[in-house]
Amino acid sequence: MKERIISKGLVFAVIILFVGVSIQPAIAKVQAENIYVEYFDVTTEFIGLDKTYTTQLTKQEIEKLDALFNSINEHLNKSASFKDSIEIFKKVIFELNSFGLLGNVGVKETEKIVIGHYQNKKLIKNLYKVYDKEKNPLEGDKNLFCLIAGKSTGTFFSNFRNLGLVFSITIILIKLFPNSYFQLFGFTIGLTLLSLILDTLNPLCLGRQMLFSPDTYGKVLTCGLNGNKYWEGNLEGKIKCLILNNTYKAAAGFTGLKIQIVTNPNSYYLGFAILVDIDTS
Repeated sequence: MKERIISKGLVFAVIILFVGVSIQPAIAKVQAENIYVEYFDVTTEFIGLDKTYTTQLTKQEIEKLDALFNSINEHLNKSASFKDSIEIFKKVIFELNSFGLLGNVGVKETEKIVIGHYQNKKLIKNLYKVYDKEKNPLEGDKNLFCLIAGKSTGTFFSNFRNLGLVFSITIILIKLFPNSYFQLFGFTIGLTLLSLILDTLNPLCLGRQMLFSPDTYGKVLTCGLNGNKYWEGNLEGKIKCLILNNTYKAAAGFTGLKIQIVTNPNSYYLGFAILVDIDTS
C-alpha cells in the first residue's frame, strides 16, 4: 500500500514538473518582450489649426514612418494625373492615422488642411486656365499652389499671420499721430483681432512659412501648377522673407502637418503651399 502511494506521488510530481517546464519559457518570453520595448516621443503639429499632439512610437514604427515618406516620391512619379496625386496624399494621411499620429483631429480634419484647397474644383479649374506653364514658365525651379511632402534636418515653421501688416500700420500711425497713444493703442488691438479673424477665415495665409537652417539636408517633393518638382541634397530656401532680414523661406502659405521625433534630427511634413522655391547643392 505504501509503495503504491509513493508511486502515485512520483507520477504526480513528474506531471507537475513537465507542465512547469513547458509553461515557464512562454512566460519568460512575454516578460522579455515587455522589458525591451523602447518607445520614443513623436509630436505632430497641425499647422493651420494651431494644434499639437504627442504620442509614442517604437523603433520599428519609426522605421515604417520613414519608409512611408521615402515612398511618396516613387508613387507620385507613377501617378498619371493630379487627381491620382491627391489620392496618394489621402493614403499617406490614412497611414499616419494608423500610427496614432493624428490624435483626436482625425483623418477628415487633417485632409481639410492638407488637400482641402483642391476640393474646390472650380477654383482649381480656373487656376489652370489662368496659369499656363508652357506659355508662362516660372523662373528657376519653383512650384505654385502645390501639394508638398518631405523630410529634412534644420527645418522649422513660423506663423506670422497678418501681424506683420498690423505692425507696419501701427508704426505709420505713430508717426502720423504721435500725441494720440491711447486711441492708437485701441486701434492697434482692433487691427490685431481683425488680422486673427482674417487669418482664421483665409486658408491661404501667406504668413505660414517653412524655413531652412544654413545646413539643412533632406528631400522635398511638390505637385502643383508647375508639375512635379523634386529636390534632394543640401537645401536652401529662395523666397525672401520680408519680416526677417537675410532670411529666406522654402515655402510660403503652408498648411498641413509637421511630425518631429525627439531623438531624430529629421522633420517630416505633409501639406499644401502657395509657393515653393528651393535650391540644392
